[in-house]
Amino acid sequence: MDNIKNAHNSTYPKVAVQWLSQAFNFYQSFCLVDSESSEIATFG
Repeated sequence: MDNIKNAHNSTYPKVAVQWLSQAFNFYQSFCLVDSESSEIATFG
């Protein structure tokens, strides 16, 4: 029982970090596209 609990506790932070990095990458790419489109709108 304790082993399963420990395994769960050690995998949870990894999943959380993975999810956060994915969300950050998505946010970054979204901002990049947003800034590019606004530049096109400004100089176009």
